[in-house]
Amino acid sequence: MWSRRRRQTRSGEVEFADIVVRTIHRVERRDAEHSRVVYRMEISGPAAADLGPEVGPAISGDFPETIAALVRLAEGTAASARP
Repeated sequence: MWSRRRRQTRSGEVEFADIVVRTIHRVERRDAEHSRVVYRMEISGPAAADLGPEVGPAISGDFPETIAALVRLAEGTAASARP
């Protein structure tokens, strides 16, 4: 559950085939009416240079939907924080 705190971060990490895929999503409340949504994916490990270009687009294919959901969440959080 996200709260009204100024910064909310969630992350996940999966290891497979000599790579580590880390996703980080964050909603930062700037003020009562503005928030910043950050969604990031990092691929590291011995096979990252070889597998990253292949798995990266497959994993990030749903980023537009995920970011849209985070924006809706941020808008709701900002609205509930207003006096």
